Amino acid sequence: LIEGDAPCNHSYAYQSIIGTGRIVFLSAPAEKIDALNKLTQHVTGSKESHSFSEQALQQVTVYKMEVEEFTGKEEKR
Repeated sequence: LIEGDAPCNHSYAYQSIIGTGRIVFLSAPAEKIDALNKLTQHVTGSKESHSFSEQALQQVTVYKMEVEEFTGKEEKR
């Protein structure tokens, strides 16, 4: 929250991205493992890779977006 001198002058610092592309279903175990590791590394900030059981891979559906176009914006104030 960026506080202003009046309530209507408050704002937020943010970064956002919007993209379009084609959604692809990942079915190969190696592709799913790679995608899941990238996701968990991004969320946790860790570079650690994990192994996933065959049962876990069968229970999760993984998609990836092949980006065709994206835009972003940022407000730092």
